[in-house]
Amino acid sequence: MGDTLTHGNWEYMLDDEGWVVITRWRGEASSVQVPLAINGHPVVAIGADAFKDEFAYDPAALAVRGVRSPASVTIPDSVVLIGEDAFWGCAHLSSVTLPKGLKTIGKGAFWGCALASVTLPKGLETIKEGAFEDCDKLVSVVLPEGLETIGERAFMDCTALQSITLPGTLLELGESAFAGCTSLASVRFAPDMRDFGRPKWPREQLRTINREVFGGCTSLRSIELPKSIDQIGQDAFAGCASLQSVTLPEGLVLIAPRAFQSCVSLESVEFPAGLHAIHQRAFENCRALSSVTFGEGLGFVGEEAFMRCTSLGAVTLPAGVRRIGDRAFALCSSLEQVELHEGLKSIGDAAFGNCGSLASITFPEGLTVLGAHVLEACPALASVSLPASLEEIGAYALGGSESLVASCPVGSVAMRWCQENGIPTQA
Repeated sequence: MGDTLTHGNWEYMLDDEGWVVITRWRGEASSVQVPLAINGHPVVAIGADAFKDEFAYDPAALAVRGVRSPASVTIPDSVVLIGEDAFWGCAHLSSVTLPKGLKTIGKGAFWGCALASVTLPKGLETIKEGAFEDCDKLVSVVLPEGLETIGERAFMDCTALQSITLPGTLLELGESAFAGCTSLASVRFAPDMRDFGRPKWPREQLRTINREVFGGCTSLRSIELPKSIDQIGQDAFAGCASLQSVTLPEGLVLIAPRAFQSCVSLESVEFPAGLHAIHQRAFENCRALSSVTFGEGLGFVGEEAFMRCTSLGAVTLPAGVRRIGDRAFALCSSLEQVELHEGLKSIGDAAFGNCGSLASITFPEGLTVLGAHVLEACPALASVSLPASLEEIGAYALGGSESLVASCPVGSVAMRWCQENGIPTQA
């Protein structure tokens, strides 16, 4: 592009095609109409920082400057791009009319604006990082079909936003996209109505709920994830204190660390067959969680995955689970029944520690490692069955219940360990 030119209150540049990119507005009007063309050249872009107000959040500077950012802006349909930080800090901007031809909203474009509602045009393809971040008066947003990318933090801390429908065309939902939207009570994933005349390729579908996407959305009550999702990222729904139900898709293979941590209203979860791993602290402190159904194919339950799920009464892990991590079910004070199956090789330290209602447990044949303190502080524990396959038993693995009797094969490592630690046994 060439030199900066001036027309009235507008500074602009011409690109190689002779089209106008607005680089700066120098006016003081409360209502602004961006021109369709300047000197016969069509306006196609609002450039970076064009309306940016560096003084909007500095009251002293604003008082001296005596200039307010516009309250409303109308952008002509010829514009296809709103650039990075274009309206950043326009704290008085409460209304914007977006062009029908708009394709991209740049990084931080409307950060901190006073917008109450936004209807995004059908041709929009990309909303970049932080585009509407900290728009704390934004109550409603209409996202169009055709939208493919919502960038990181795009609507983060939009604390007045109440509901959102994500289009079926969406391919990428960036980290923390709606994190901290504390009024967000409803999230809906629209079906993908595109007809390719063939099965959709993975890159043509939304595959991942990224890290912290809905973290801290304390009003969110339920979520049904689309069938295309195969991973739920770290902290994706962490701290969603009102979340009562979640529907997980059949193709889900991984739940990342802390994905649903402290969802204290979540009552039940049904995991699909084919889910490979529930990582550390994924459901920690879900205190209302009373029912959990695990599907076939699960291989790993991570450290503290269900720790402090104080309403959980029964756990049945499917055959094929190889490892239970440290403190995976610790402090589950209502846990009365645990059913484990062959295939399990290792149980980590304090995995069932402080489960005060647990009276009996049978560890399956094939188990080789029983960690330290596995059943520490389980005062109701009366019977434990230990397999011949055990090779390693950690310190205080069976706790100190006075009524405990262990069933062990004669001559096994488990039998010798119990005898050495003063635990009554029976063959």
